[in-house]
Amino acid sequence: MDSFAANPKKSFHIRSNSLPQKPHPVLDQVDEHLCRLKASEAISSSSLSQKLDGLHDLHDSIDKLLCLPSTHQALVDNKSVDDLLEGSIKLLDVCSLAKDVLSQMKECAHELESALRRTRGDDIEVDIQKYLNSRKMMKKAIHKALKGMERTSYENGDESSEIVRLLNDAELLVLHSRTEVVIKDEQLVFGFQVDAS
Repeated sequence: MDSFAANPKKSFHIRSNSLPQKPHPVLDQVDEHLCRLKASEAISSSSLSQKLDGLHDLHDSIDKLLCLPSTHQALVDNKSVDDLLEGSIKLLDVCSLAKDVLSQMKECAHELESALRRTRGDDIEVDIQKYLNSRKMMKKAIHKALKGMERTSYENGDESSEIVRLLNDAELLVLHSRTEVVIKDEQLVFGFQVDAS
């Protein structure tokens, strides 16, 4: 106690000005690519190649983001990373499902084309119904998979939550884009569009 009284200097509480860290520019870049791709989904006139180029740019940005040391540090021991990995596995399953359904649809379309060449009335009706059923099955499978991919949003303000949110948004956007590519590819290959909803 004597040493405190003997010291004429006053003790001051020191404050530091710790402003929130600015996000890394790559985070902004990923977010920008996501916004552009979402906007191109809303515009139906966007060409398929433009959307694929946008997906390529998004993947490049995400690759840069995942290579950053700050990203590794932010995601260490983050429970959300396990959810993202699980979502990636589901995305692979959905892509495999879409591939299987598309090959089945192509087979039905070839049978339909063959029936049209033979011009037998009964075969045409059966093959048209098969084709329409395969379209319905594809749409149902994709919609079911999309519902399974929906997750809770990440609303914390820290950097790891922002990274997880961006990766989650990118995952869902890629799934929607791949679905659109499969449908447009099918329409381009067979030259006609049938609404089987």
